[in-house]
Amino acid sequence: LSHWGLPNAAVRVPLPIIVPESNKSVIRVGPKVRTWEEGKVLCFNDAYDHQVWQFGTKTRVVLFFDVWHPDLTPEDLEVIQESWDNIKLSMGKVADEYEKMSKKMIEADEMEKDDWLITEKPKTT
Repeated sequence: LSHWGLPNAAVRVPLPIIVPESNKSVIRVGPKVRTWEEGKVLCFNDAYDHQVWQFGTKTRVVLFFDVWHPDLTPEDLEVIQESWDNIKLSMGKVADEYEKMSKKMIEADEMEKDDWLITEKPKTT
């Protein structure tokens, strides 16, 4: 889905770790479109409209982190720091709830019998 992040305060830094089908993994930021390449960092302003497409069938792993926009002054950071901390706190709660829900789903799944999943080597006679 096309989306944009918070105001012009942070630069998003995705680092592709595993990209088995780089020609099928695409990112668009504004009007520019690029493919992912393992180990090649992409940096973009999260305030711009952006989206990602995964046309392949294999798993793509990308580490995301944010850094302060390089044009921010110490005075700018002082003004936005409290709001930023509040956003992080609220998002942390969302992440915690998501993690709890995921753990419950995993536990429920482990309790079910998986006839389709073979975990032992078949016995030979």
